[in-house]
Amino acid sequence: MYDVSIIIVNYNTYGLVLQCIESVIKNTSGIRYEIIVVDNNSPNREIENLNKVFPQVKLILNNDNSGFGIANNIGNKVANGKFIFLLNSDTIVIDNSIYELYKFMSENPHVGACGGNLYDEKFKPATSFTRFMPSLISDLDSLFFNIISKVLYNGDIFHSSSNKPFKIFGNISGANLMIPKLFFDEIKGFDENYFMYYEETDLLFRLRKQGYTTYIVPSSKIIHLEGASESFKPNKWDWSFESKRKYYLKNKSNFEFTISSFIFMVMIIQRIVIFKITKNDEKLTYWSSLLRWFKSK
Repeated sequence: MYDVSIIIVNYNTYGLVLQCIESVIKNTSGIRYEIIVVDNNSPNREIENLNKVFPQVKLILNNDNSGFGIANNIGNKVANGKFIFLLNSDTIVIDNSIYELYKFMSENPHVGACGGNLYDEKFKPATSFTRFMPSLISDLDSLFFNIISKVLYNGDIFHSSSNKPFKIFGNISGANLMIPKLFFDEIKGFDENYFMYYEETDLLFRLRKQGYTTYIVPSSKIIHLEGASESFKPNKWDWSFESKRKYYLKNKSNFEFTISSFIFMVMIIQRIVIFKITKNDEKLTYWSSLLRWFKSK
């Protein structure tokens, strides 16, 4: 049995997968681990060459692009680790970060999940968590430029400036999420009704409902190469909106979803006005595109 099963989902990111695996091998010690790569039927079939480069990796070729949650569930079925570690393909592991998460989880058996601090490619803080789960409070916080979370958490609203682990009640990025396999199996893994987005949010909600706590371990540092530029991508917003609707209807109510959507529309209009006044053309273009998309829903 392994200490950790590292599951990486791939869709047309073969080069990133190679880089990610190389960083895991180079910067992970002190634990027994396995790497499982689940390919979501990538049109680019380079992934079929993976075992020529890393023969030790378990490669699963999915027949469909079934989304993030289902792919991780597939990976979990062949996992033999005490913990599973969900790792995005566009990440680079540094400073034995996987061991840091494993050590914390091993010493705190009551914890249901944990994640670390994420950084961009210039090693600047990237979104690692949110302080609130999706709710009217989180919507109002976003509307007023995160003033609520800034006051309550001394400015640490998406990334920790401390090295001390702390309990988190909001979301943890699915780019680096460690969970005891026993607990993951207990709640039957990801809800497969989500294609992309909100699946880890729903997972954390159900873990906490079972009485498990969730933590951020800032000593675990991982680079997340996800693009930071604001470019409007309708497909991603379509997936996000649909997943948000599913999350609210499952865990909250249609009334709360309606109010949340209204606050979001107000925020869009607010941002457009602000960026018109400040003559920020790039952000104005983005938010104007978002408004047109939102009106089509």
